[in-house]
Amino acid sequence: MRSRLPFVSQRDGIRIMLSQVEAGDRVNSNNSYDGRWDVYFWVEDADQLFAEFKAKGADIVCEPSVKPYGIREFQIQDLDGHLLAFGQKLA
Repeated sequence: MRSRLPFVSQRDGIRIMLSQVEAGDRVNSNNSYDGRWDVYFWVEDADQLFAEFKAKGADIVCEPSVKPYGIREFQIQDLDGHLLAFGQKLA
């Protein structure tokens, strides 16, 4: 698998770098293994971010809910089928 130039994005002081692959190359998502997420982002306000994603038409996998481990969390799926989780630590 050959990669192209990486995509770099920044928001709220966090910088993310993703690699692109050539057309036709296969990339496997962890989501294909029993719903495991591919990336987990720690955020300050899960509800606000969820509302923003929903308003923009994101593919919502699960809406924000409080998990037994004390995190308010939601998940979306990106255009390549990767499962992205966002969690806010509760006081």
